[in-house]
Amino acid sequence: MPSLKCIYLIQTALVFVSAIIIWWVDRGILPGFLGGAALMTINFSLLVWLWQRILSKKPIATTLGLVVIKYAVLGTFLYVFVSKLRVEVVPFFVGVSTIGGSILLASIQSVNFGRNPAE
Repeated sequence: MPSLKCIYLIQTALVFVSAIIIWWVDRGILPGFLGGAALMTINFSLLVWLWQRILSKKPIATTLGLVVIKYAVLGTFLYVFVSKLRVEVVPFFVGVSTIGGSILLASIQSVNFGRNPAE
């Protein structure tokens, strides 16, 4: 299993490289992409923190309440970004999807570099 530090480093590099490419291609969609990437990175961090609380047997009612509140806030942010701030939807959701790519790349790296060379 890849470490969280590895996932965050890959996420930072992936967003940085993608942002440079997007800035070079079309600067108008860059805010939407960065907003989506930032929102999902924060969401992933909170999700990891909440799962650590659940697995360490902290008060379950409080933790589940935090999960419900987190998703309500996430839904509110998505609504505000798309409808009120008029962020372009496709670049925004491309930014949101970067965390999935980061987790995939970290997993591939973990599998490839975690193997015994004798295998």
